[in-house]
Amino acid sequence: MKIRRILATAVAVAVTTPAVMLSVTPAFADTKPAAQTPAKPTVKELEKAVAEAEKAYDAAVAAERAAYDAVEAAVSDTAPLTVAAKAARKAADEAAAAKTTADKAVTDAQAALDDLTEDEDATAEDKAAAEKALADAKTAAA
Repeated sequence: MKIRRILATAVAVAVTTPAVMLSVTPAFADTKPAAQTPAKPTVKELEKAVAEAEKAYDAAVAAERAAYDAVEAAVSDTAPLTVAAKAARKAADEAAAAKTTADKAVTDAQAALDDLTEDEDATAEDKAAAEKALADAKTAAA
C-alpha cells in the first residue's frame, strides 16, 4: 500500500510539473530588455565613414609610395653618399697602389745600395747617390 501511495504521488508530480512550469515561466520573465541595443547607423553615416576610410587609405598609399621613393633615391647610383663612397674607394685604391710602388722603390734602392757597398770598384759618389735615392724612397714611402 505504501508503494501505491508513493507511486501515485510520483505520477501526479510528473504529470503536473510541465503544466506548472509553463504557467509560471511568464511570471519570472524580465519585462525590460537585457541590454540596450545600439542605434543602427544611417546610410549617410555609413557613406561618411566610407569616405573617411578611403581618404585614410589614399593617404597611407601615398605615404608608402613616398617612403619607397626615398629608399630608391638613397640606394641609387647617383645618391651623394654612393658617389662619395665610390670616390673614396677609388682614392684608397690609388693610395694603395702608390704605397706599393713606393715600397718597391725602397726595396730596389736598398738592393742597389747593398750592391754598391759590396762592389769594391764603386765610387763614393755612386754610394752617396744610392744613399740619397734610398733616403728619397723612404721619404716617399712614409
